[in-house]
Amino acid sequence: MKKSIIAHAALLAAGGLFTNAASAADVQLYGYVDLGLSYTHTSLDAESSAARTADSSSEGALSLRSNVNKGSRWGLKGSEDLGNGWEAGFVLESGFTPDDGAMTFSNRLFGRQSTVYLKGALGEIAFGRTGALSSGAGTYALTGWGTPFGTSWGTYSVANNNYFFGYLRFDNTVTYRTPEYAGLQFSAQYSFGIDTKKDYDAATDGIQFEEGSSHVDRFAAIGATYKRDALNLALVLDTWDYGNTPTTRDDDDAFTVTATGSYDFGVLRFFAGAQYFENARTDAMKVFRSFDAAASRYQDGFSITTGVNIPAGGGDAKFAAGYFESDPSNDENALDEKTTRWGASAAYEYFLSKRTSIYCVASYANDEIDVRREGSDTYGIVEASIGLTHKF
Repeated sequence: MKKSIIAHAALLAAGGLFTNAASAADVQLYGYVDLGLSYTHTSLDAESSAARTADSSSEGALSLRSNVNKGSRWGLKGSEDLGNGWEAGFVLESGFTPDDGAMTFSNRLFGRQSTVYLKGALGEIAFGRTGALSSGAGTYALTGWGTPFGTSWGTYSVANNNYFFGYLRFDNTVTYRTPEYAGLQFSAQYSFGIDTKKDYDAATDGIQFEEGSSHVDRFAAIGATYKRDALNLALVLDTWDYGNTPTTRDDDDAFTVTATGSYDFGVLRFFAGAQYFENARTDAMKVFRSFDAAASRYQDGFSITTGVNIPAGGGDAKFAAGYFESDPSNDENALDEKTTRWGASAAYEYFLSKRTSIYCVASYANDEIDVRREGSDTYGIVEASIGLTHKF
C-alpha cells in the first residue's frame, strides 16, 4: 500500500502524465540499489605489435563499484483488469549508477525497459524497449540463467552476458508469447531498429536512418521454454539483420542458437548454458572488451557455462565456470586467429532481511587472442568485490 501511495505521488510529480482513470489502476514503485567496493587486477603477456608496449605488464585498481550483484534501478509498473480474462499494463524501468547518480543505457530515462502490453486467453503482446529473448534482461528474456550468476556479479564473472553474444536490450520491439500449455510456452520477437541512438555515419550529424528501413540494425527471434517441477529449459534462435550503410553494405547477418537450463535438486540448483553464433559482431560481445589488439569485427564460435547455487547459512553460495571460443567469420581478410576465454567465479550472498543482503564475489578470467604471424596476447584478470544490495 505504501508503495502504491509513493508511486501515485511520483506520477503527479512527473507532471500529471496519467489521468485519474489511470491512477485508479494498480501502480507500483519498485527497485534495487546496489553498491560496493571492487578490486580488479589485470596482467598482460603481449606478443603482437598492436598490444605490446612491453613484454608484459600488470596493474590493479580499487574502486567504488555500482551494480555488481544487481543492476540498480527504479521502476513503475501498472495493470488494469479489462474483464473477461484480459489485462492491459505497462513497465517503465530506469537504470542508474548510485556511486555518481548517472542514468545508464546512453542516458535513457527508461533504458532498462519501456513497454506497454495486452494479455488474455490468446497470449500476451508487448510493444517498446525491452531485453532480447536471447538475454537475461527484462520481462520477456528467456535465456538469462545458464549459470547461477545470471547476468550480473561483476565485469568478469561467469555470467551469460559476459560469455555469450548479444544479451542486450532493444528499442522498437514487438514481443508475443503464447499461453502456457503443459509447461511449454513459445515466444516471438522483432525489433524494427535496435538502437535509435546509434550513429551509423560519423560524418553526418544526428540520426541518419529511419527505423524499419534496411539501413538500421534489426533483430528477430523465436524461442520456447519448458517448466516442469524442478526443471527449467529455454531455447532461442535469433538473427541480427545488420543495417546496409556505406561501411557495412556487404555484412552478412548474425545467427545465434542459445540454450539454457536448470534443475533444483533441493540441496543445490544446477545450471548450464550453451550458445553457437555465426557472424557475431564484437561490439556486442563483452569478451572482447579486454583486448587492446583490434580483433576481427565479426566472429563465429561457441560458449558454454555451468554452475551451482547452494543454500547455506542463511544465504546462497554460488560457483560457476565458463568457456568461450571464436574465430574470425572471414578468414581471408582476418588479422586475428582464435580467441578464447575460460574463467571461474565464486560468491556468497547473505540475506539480512527479505529486502537487504550483503555479498562477496571473486572471479578469474583468462583471455587469449592468437594474432596471425605475431603470436598471442594473454590477459589474466582477477576481480573481487564486496557490497550491499537493497530492494524496495
